[in-house]
Amino acid sequence: MQIAGESPAIHEFILKSFSGLRWNTPPGIRTLVGKAFIEKRPIYVEIDEYEINWGSPIGNTARDLGIAAGFAVPIQKGNNQSPWGVLSIVVKKPEELSEKIREQITDLAGRIEIAFAQLEEHRIEIQKKAIFDEAPDGIFLLDPERLLLLESNKVFFNMLGVSDQKALVGKHIKEFLVSSEQDFSLLSELLVGYSGHSSLFRSRIRRSDGTIFTTSTSVSLIPYGDKKALTVHIRDITQEILIEGMNRLWAELDQRILLGDPLDNLISFIVRKIQDLFGFHWTCFVTPQPDGSFRVIEIASNHPGIDEKIRGFLAPLKWNTQPGNRTLLGRALTSGVPQVYDASSPQTPIVQEWIKNNHIEGMISLPVTRQSGNQIIGGLTVAVQKKENLSDGVVSLLKDLSLKIRSTFSRFEEQNLIRIQQASMEAAKNPMWITNPKGEVEWANNEFFRMLGSDRVPAKEISLGSIFSDPISTTSGAKSLLQLIRSGKPFEGEVSGISQSGGRIFTQTLITPLKDHRGKIAHILGHQKDVTIEREEMEIDQLLAKLDANVLNGINFQGLLDLLTSGVQSIYDALAVQIATLDETHKLSIRSFVSKDPKLSAAIRLSGNAPDVEGFKKETSHLASRKDRHQEIRLKDSPDEYPFRNLLLASGCETIHSFPIHEKGKAVGALTLFLDRTSNIGNRSIAFINQLLSRISIVLERFSEQERMRLQDAAMANVSNGIMITSADGTIGWVNPALVSMSGYSEKELIGTNAWLTTYGNGHPEIHEALLRTVREGRPFEGVLDAFKKDQTPYTVEISITPIQNSEGKITHFVAIQKDQTLKIQQEREIWQLAHIDALTGLLNRAALLDRLRTETERSARSQKSLALLFIDLDGFKEVNDTFGHAAGDILLKTVAQRISRTLRSTDAASRLGGDEFVLLITDLVEIDEILFLIQRIFDAILEPILIEDQPIRITASMGVATFPEDASDAGDLLRKSDIAMYQAKSHNKNNWQFFDPEMEKRVQRRHSQAKAIINGLEKGEFTLYYMPAVDLQKGLVTEIEALLRWNSPEDGLLLPDVFLPTAEESGLMTALGEWTIERAIETIHHWLEDGRPPVRLSINISPTHFWSPGFTESFLRRIKRDPAIATWLTVELTESLLMKNLEKSLEFLEAIREFGVRISVDDFGLGSALLPNLPELHVDEIKIPQAYVLHMERHNRTRQLVKTIIHLGENMGIDVVGEGVETGAEKKRLLEMGCHVLQGFEICRPVPLPALEDFLKRFQ
Repeated sequence: MQIAGESPAIHEFILKSFSGLRWNTPPGIRTLVGKAFIEKRPIYVEIDEYEINWGSPIGNTARDLGIAAGFAVPIQKGNNQSPWGVLSIVVKKPEELSEKIREQITDLAGRIEIAFAQLEEHRIEIQKKAIFDEAPDGIFLLDPERLLLLESNKVFFNMLGVSDQKALVGKHIKEFLVSSEQDFSLLSELLVGYSGHSSLFRSRIRRSDGTIFTTSTSVSLIPYGDKKALTVHIRDITQEILIEGMNRLWAELDQRILLGDPLDNLISFIVRKIQDLFGFHWTCFVTPQPDGSFRVIEIASNHPGIDEKIRGFLAPLKWNTQPGNRTLLGRALTSGVPQVYDASSPQTPIVQEWIKNNHIEGMISLPVTRQSGNQIIGGLTVAVQKKENLSDGVVSLLKDLSLKIRSTFSRFEEQNLIRIQQASMEAAKNPMWITNPKGEVEWANNEFFRMLGSDRVPAKEISLGSIFSDPISTTSGAKSLLQLIRSGKPFEGEVSGISQSGGRIFTQTLITPLKDHRGKIAHILGHQKDVTIEREEMEIDQLLAKLDANVLNGINFQGLLDLLTSGVQSIYDALAVQIATLDETHKLSIRSFVSKDPKLSAAIRLSGNAPDVEGFKKETSHLASRKDRHQEIRLKDSPDEYPFRNLLLASGCETIHSFPIHEKGKAVGALTLFLDRTSNIGNRSIAFINQLLSRISIVLERFSEQERMRLQDAAMANVSNGIMITSADGTIGWVNPALVSMSGYSEKELIGTNAWLTTYGNGHPEIHEALLRTVREGRPFEGVLDAFKKDQTPYTVEISITPIQNSEGKITHFVAIQKDQTLKIQQEREIWQLAHIDALTGLLNRAALLDRLRTETERSARSQKSLALLFIDLDGFKEVNDTFGHAAGDILLKTVAQRISRTLRSTDAASRLGGDEFVLLITDLVEIDEILFLIQRIFDAILEPILIEDQPIRITASMGVATFPEDASDAGDLLRKSDIAMYQAKSHNKNNWQFFDPEMEKRVQRRHSQAKAIINGLEKGEFTLYYMPAVDLQKGLVTEIEALLRWNSPEDGLLLPDVFLPTAEESGLMTALGEWTIERAIETIHHWLEDGRPPVRLSINISPTHFWSPGFTESFLRRIKRDPAIATWLTVELTESLLMKNLEKSLEFLEAIREFGVRISVDDFGLGSALLPNLPELHVDEIKIPQAYVLHMERHNRTRQLVKTIIHLGENMGIDVVGEGVETGAEKKRLLEMGCHVLQGFEICRPVPLPALEDFLKRFQ
């Protein structure tokens, strides 16, 4: 670590000696130092006696240096096992290391060890001090015996509100610890008898201003000098305790709400709890009454007499009139904003006196509103006698509290509503139940148990999965009811199951997930309608309709019986169904049999149609046919000889029901149902089956008649047009399948109803009235009607109704033939849509607008009411398109269309003319001023941010307003004048609206005339170029010539650009003028080339509109590539703002033309602010000092300095600088003095035609 010696050789010797050695391995372990390390004691050696310790090479070197003896002393640091280091000394004479000297060196090593220990203790003390001062908690040290404060950190004395710890040192803990004598005695015992183990408890501490806060306190015992001290850590937990107490308050409040406590009791509970938590002077809650009085619900205070004082103060006051509305509470109730009072707050005399008499220093009144809306429910007011007890933190908690009270009202109302709903659900006539998300039933109403045919049982004993076990058809496949419930998705459909008695039940079930306040599904509500009877009736009706239809379609008799058995089996889910008939000898023949069990079906087929009569005497089919009434038997009670008994039992059959079948009033056979446990039928179903069979007998009797009619009916039944026959009063007697299909009604539903009401009764009333009038008069009717299907789906028919007369000429029937023209009409409507509706926005297009506008102007002329046309053009829409793309532009247009549509009335119309132009038609205006409010609403709607690619975009609009008949005589004129007004708004810095003014029209006409004249001028060659040279006055050279556009107007003479360019810009003619200028400039260059003139640059100005027009870059480059010789004669002048509009594209253009040798000049350099940082990468050849700077530099020193800066900038960057617009000798002189030698302006040469320019150039040849 350190070497000191009398010569460098010694230094080198020691370094060599220890290089590569380790003190704990040979050979290092044998050195003097290594031995001292290992043995941990001083080592003395004389080299002649102990040469081996040094090693031969080292020993030789030591002898050469004259070393005679060495002494090594280990130095210990802390409690380390090994020495920290070794102090080694070598001498040339042994007496230099006498025993006394060695003792002194050993003593010195001991002193070094002591110094190390002191240094370490000092470092630890510094660390402890840093931790003490920087701790986030308050910390103070106590004398454990006397409980006097020894010292504290900054956090603690700041907590107590004192300036430094000097104010606390020596104070007894009792001076700032708040507790009763008994509590303090216990705490003193704890602190004085503290054993050293960490202890944690709560305490209350008084600040210097008298306010009190609660802390979490921990104590530990530490060394303190030569004594011990108690280290006390405290953390202010006042806020935490309040929050904990409030959380307990809300939890208990929720329980009270659920138990149905009245609202006043809940508010009283809240007020008392708040008073207990915060310990205010008083707390109260008051509600405003309709008559203006204050209704006090609860007052809580720890001070007697407060209740009477507050009630007495409020009794004569009204919250909505003075002076009551000037009180703190009155202001809170009327404004809906929390009101805070301290001693400095101004108050009315009556309030000020009351506050003073009650020694109140701080109050806050918090309005409580309903959850939805701003209706004031009441006000919570607290008062304190020390304003410190109403700190910002407490105020913040109270404001949160008022929101919680608001939620309490909401929850109370919700619970009231829930109780009402629960009572309603309990009394509902339909079954209802509620499950948890797992499908476990938590509640079911009485009607649910009635449907099951069981007594009410606890909800947990209900198993929906076992009751409704049938698979349910859904769009995602068959599922069980439990699966549907657990999916958490809504469901509506048919759910079937088994009642307590084993009968089938069918329900229309609606499953609704119920979410909690976090949006998580908490329960599932099931609402069922028992449709078992309706379903049975419906299925029987459907079966009969099916039988009727099949009879009409020519089904044979066997097919009819098979259809009946399969239909009955399906309706009652029977194990098997059979039809048997008796012949004249009463022999029973099975004519049709269907079964779920294939074995049973096979056995019946094998038995044939002539079973043993004796064996069948007690069979139910035989008995029902013979006795002509319903027969029932429980199979297990039947005799052993009952036909197929064992096989039926094995198939699960439990009961058999047989019903007689009649034909012409006589029993001719029986319908038999074989039922298992799940298909039991009751008395209701027995009655239904008897009714079915009575109607079946009619079907059978009609069968032969229908056979005869089948052929003639087939023709009508198979046509594609719908046909029906009605009675004279319109009652439908017959319909063909096409009409049934067309209408959506079943044949049964149509037969017997009034055709004119059922099928055509919902259409246009005037057409319906015409139909009724025509048929009542007995005349044929033909027309197109809007009809409605059973599910109210509209469809359009072309109908022909013909009256049928009897032999006496009386109308007895009507035949109606209809053809579905829905598709044709829909196509016609779609064609209309395409022709009249804007595809992007859904608004009217230009054609539809003009149609509507013509109609409304005609109506307006008749009604003497005005109408207005609002022409809207979006500002900056092109920039949105260019920045975000056309898809974003489409989103913006659709959003704007939706917003402006919402601002209109149903009688108004909105349209999009194209691009970003919208036109709104406002009708039925009595006063034109009516639209002012609407215009503002439209502007507000458009100005709202529109989210595009996660960025809020704001867009403005310019609007023109024209009215009819005030401003225009017809629809087209009105549209044109609103357009003119819109352009006027555009010219007024956009984002505004303008009413049409006749002066506008004149200006537009002048602009239009000038635009036409410009176009004619281009065609007739009226435009020409003038030329203005730039001269280097130092060198006497023409450096550049600028080509300037002029117009030789036949009417107005020679016109400068500022006269006609604004019109060209507005009329879209800038590109045409720019292209003409470039062509003429190239012709001039060719003229000079042919004359053999020395090269001189011809400068052409490119306008921003021309530059950014589509195809400009490609067109310009094509000219250069086609004629490369002109490139070195050309200079292109561009403005700063043009270049910075799209720097990347500008760079591409400049790099492309620079490769050909075109010179690049920046016109009016310095008028913009953004180009300067990008100037190096643009590599421009020339910058022009703006004429505006040149004109003002003589009068303004700052402008002069700016010009000088531009000149120096050009010099430093190697860019030519041209001073343009030089009109006086003084300006010329000033620029030359500044170092700008290339000048352009009237002082040098005015713009001149080409011949005059060539004369000027001769002076410089």
